[in-house]
Amino acid sequence: MEVLARQGRYRFVYAFPAVANGPSNGVCAKPGFEMLGTEELEYPPGSDTWMECAVWRGELPVAG
Repeated sequence: MEVLARQGRYRFVYAFPAVANGPSNGVCAKPGFEMLGTEELEYPPGSDTWMECAVWRGELPVAG
């Protein structure tokens, strides 16, 4: 995230772990990402298999 912040191109980083994957959701929560809700995503892409994912958003620090 520090590298992205230095580039100054993005304001947010998003992550989409499976709702049932507690450890991955914990990785998102620990640095302060905000959970925006859930969404059904096709995974892997093109497989016609759908997974309920948590939608997490982390705000990048302003590069100084």
